[in-house]
Amino acid sequence: MWRDPDNAWPMDTGDRKPKGRPATYASDAMRERRHRLLELARAHVAEVGFEAFSMAEVARRADVAKRTIYNAFRSKEHFIAAAIAEYSEERSAGQQLRHPPGSPLWALERFIEPTIRAEAIRDYVAAMMALYHAPGVDRDIWAAIHAAAVARHRPVIEALAAQGALVDGVDADEVIDDLARLKYALVHDWCRGWIGHAESRDRQAAALLMLIRGIVRPEAQAPWTALLARLRRDGLTALLADESAA
Repeated sequence: MWRDPDNAWPMDTGDRKPKGRPATYASDAMRERRHRLLELARAHVAEVGFEAFSMAEVARRADVAKRTIYNAFRSKEHFIAAAIAEYSEERSAGQQLRHPPGSPLWALERFIEPTIRAEAIRDYVAAMMALYHAPGVDRDIWAAIHAAAVARHRPVIEALAAQGALVDGVDADEVIDDLARLKYALVHDWCRGWIGHAESRDRQAAALLMLIRGIVRPEAQAPWTALLARLRRDGLTALLADESAA
């Protein structure tokens, strides 16, 4: 997963803790200030996009010097990438799945859960998709957005590879990478209003199941085929809510 280059706040003269303070004070304060800056960066990029994004405006909102942000993140591109990476990690850490690890429903839930939540943060998601698909996007920003999708299904594909379930000639890393691109193509279509949220979500779910069914050995296809049939018949919401289907 992409990591920003400076994982801790810079300790320049103005940030040094006074003598006698608890050892964790400065570190906790710096982490909190860094988190606040990244929150403001996400809000600002969602409002105006990458081209109009202003380090000076974020500094104004945070009531810090613009140089302080550059000292911490080096560039606008690294700043935005760090903001994206932090948000993705926080959302992933807070996810609670209903279905047992290793099951097809667990794989489906891991893959689709961020899309279900995306409806509540459409402006932010739309800004990320515009960046991701922009011809001139900075590579670090693209990698941070891409990593957020990859993190959802990498454990699924790697588990299948570890079980020897993949057919000969299938490259697990290529599957992981291409599945993220497919997912974001459908999310982008939703952000542009070309398809509805439910259609984007359902097509992502079907794409995952069809792809996995196509890359696993014949003896491993049955549960994925059955789950795809249930998705077509009952719909995604009913499927994920059905504890008995695990």
